[in-house]
Order: sequence, then structure tokens, then C-alpha cells
Amino acid sequence: MQTGVLYELSEQKLVSCSENPNHCGGEGGCTGATAEIAFDFVVQNGIVEEWAFGYQDAHGADIECSLLEDKKNEGSSSSAFIKGSVASIQGYFTLPSNNYTVVMNTIAKLGPVTVSVACSPWHLYEGGVFYAPMNDPH
Repeated sequence: MQTGVLYELSEQKLVSCSENPNHCGGEGGCTGATAEIAFDFVVQNGIVEEWAFGYQDAHGADIECSLLEDKKNEGSSSSAFIKGSVASIQGYFTLPSNNYTVVMNTIAKLGPVTVSVACSPWHLYEGGVFYAPMNDPH
């Protein structure tokens, strides 16, 4: 359902609250996860606005998730979502890996896509063309 309202959603809620028990893409929070983990969290819990759970710098990124405190108003029609949620998604789908044509067609016909990248030295990136010699197969 479209509301005509563009909300600024809380990325910190995802960083702090979406669990990554299998450590896929990292150990969770600021140490990495996947888009699928974030999407699953939003499907199950909804998402609040940025002002309600604001972004913290690297030193505050491990703030405790207040999911239990935030949980649902009992008996409410939105009882499946975190109190204060303004958005959710019904689901998502995964595109084939490394397929430029599929990605470009999806962007043109459906809209934005999320991309996951495995590249440990990326935190050193400052600008220009990224080159990671330790990942170079040659």
C-alpha cells in the first residue's frame, strides 16, 4: 500500500536488532550481515523512523536493542510489529549472482536493488576505483 509519505527509516534498528545467528556476512551489527537478514527483520517486525532510533557512530553502534520494550501493543491490529513502526515489507526475492543483465532489467522495470559484497579491505576505501590486491586471483 502506498501512503504518499516518504519516511526516513532507522538503519540503527537494523544494525542493533536484526540477529545474525549463523554469522553469514559477518557477526552482525557493525561487523556485518546480509540484506536478507535486514529484510527478514522488517517483514517480521516492521521498522521505525530514524528519529525514534537514531544512528550511532561506531562507538555507539553496539547499543542494546530495546525490542522487548518496544514490542507491540497487545490487542492492536498492528500487534505483529514493533511499537512505532511506520513501514514494513511483504517480502523480497533474490536475483541470480553476478548477472549484470538481470540486475539492470530489474532496476529498469522494478526499481532499486540491494547488493551484497564480500570484500574485507573495503573499510580502507576513500574514493576512486576500488582495488583490493589481496583479492586479486592473478
